[in-house]
Amino acid sequence: KEWFALTPPEKGFRLQIYQLQSNGERGAKLYDRTFVRSETYKVTLNGLGGNDRFTIDEAVRTAIRLYLNGGEGNDRYELNGDVRTEVFDKEGVNDFPSNKSGTKVSFR
Repeated sequence: KEWFALTPPEKGFRLQIYQLQSNGERGAKLYDRTFVRSETYKVTLNGLGGNDRFTIDEAVRTAIRLYLNGGEGNDRYELNGDVRTEVFDKEGVNDFPSNKSGTKVSFR
């Protein structure tokens, strides 16, 4: 169970990955990096197994392409920024409370 959070730095986006606690809160930080377009064309995030959470802050604006692989489990997607995003997940119980970025969603 992981929580993938994208927040805005000055350029690109900052990706932080946390353990997702059973109560839905963030646990220990596992990863922290800022991606910028001059160095990065695309980023693929694999939440393969368990109930994962993917959030994109509404202030994130980048031309970096983002691919989210949800995998098994009940995943939650809060996709609010201006990011070219594609979601690949198993068909079933997934939660899309917000999808303001015009994300393309494909079920496998």
